Amino acid sequence: METIRVLDRFGILHAGAVKNIREARKPAILECNGVKIGLLGCTDNESGWKSNRHPGINYVKIGDLSDLKKDINSLRPKVDILILSAHFGPNMVERPGKDIIEFNHQLIDLGVDIIHGHSAHMFQGIEIYKGKLIVYDTGDFIDDYYPDPELRNDRSFLFEVTITDKKVVGLKLLPVLIENMQVNFADKEISKWSIARIQYLSESFRTKISGSGKVEGF
Repeated sequence: METIRVLDRFGILHAGAVKNIREARKPAILECNGVKIGLLGCTDNESGWKSNRHPGINYVKIGDLSDLKKDINSLRPKVDILILSAHFGPNMVERPGKDIIEFNHQLIDLGVDIIHGHSAHMFQGIEIYKGKLIVYDTGDFIDDYYPDPELRNDRSFLFEVTITDKKVVGLKLLPVLIENMQVNFADKEISKWSIARIQYLSESFRTKISGSGKVEGF
C-alpha cells in the first residue's frame, strides 16, 4: 500500500496489485498521441499474496483463463492497444516453459496486443505471434541484488515499441547495464553480447533480430 501511495502521489498509473481483488484486476488506461493504451497486470507467483478483500496481488494460475478472459473482454473495446504485464515462470531460466508459451498464445488469441513478461530475472526470447508481440521476459531493469556472472541478469534492454495507425508495427532493443542500482545504456562490447544473446534465444520462435536491435516480423 505504501508503494501504491507513492505511485499515486506522482501520477504513475499501475495495475495488478492494490487494496482488494476488484482493484487489483482493474486496468490502467492512458492516452498518448490519440492512441488509447490499456494495461492489465498479473502474476502466477506467491498464491498466498492473492488479493481478496484485503491488499494483495492479481494472482493467476498458469492455464486458468477464467478471470483474465473476463478482464480482457471488458477492456478490449475501450482501448486501441492492450498490454498484459505478466510475472510468469521460475527465476533464472533462459527459456519459458511450454505451458507458459501456450498460455501466452491463448492470451493473444483473446485480444492482447503485447505481453510484457517479467519473472526470470534475465531476459528471454521474443516471439511475433499472429502479428502480436510476446516478450517472454524482459529481465531485470533496476534491481541488481544478485548479478550472476554466467547468466548476466545485470544486462537487459529498453524495449522501444513503435505504434502506427493504432497498431504495433515495430520493436527496437536498446541494450542496458544495471550497476549500483542504476540502469544506463550499455557500452559497445556489452551491447554486442546482449544482442547476440537475444538473437540466440529468439531463434526457436523464428524471430529475427538485426545487429542494431531491430526486431523483424511485423
